[in-house]
Amino acid sequence: MTLDRALEIVGAIADRYIASEINPDHELGSLEGVSLRDMLDACDIVQAENISKSGGARTIHVVPDPRLIAAVYAFENYQPSRTAILSVRQPGGHLRMMAVINQRPNPMHAANEDAA
Repeated sequence: MTLDRALEIVGAIADRYIASEINPDHELGSLEGVSLRDMLDACDIVQAENISKSGGARTIHVVPDPRLIAAVYAFENYQPSRTAILSVRQPGGHLRMMAVINQRPNPMHAANEDAA
């Protein structure tokens, strides 16, 4: 994988964080056909590039945490459903679950944002 392709993949992963945490209207880069292995390799390539640069002016690229990579992969590769992707029973009988769901925006939340 080239550095340019690795930067595209890392950028597309970061786009999803930006859209979820900072700007919901942020345009998302494509991750179509990108495997989990591709995502991990892209991050390794970008991290190695960051480390290899020394002295003078340089550009350092943000590399997503592995937890974000895993979440983005699940988000991109599992259809929203009412059932969990993963469900593990915890001590005390509680279930720890991971799912991808669709949720309508809360109209009251939107009205509060408009008033601010």
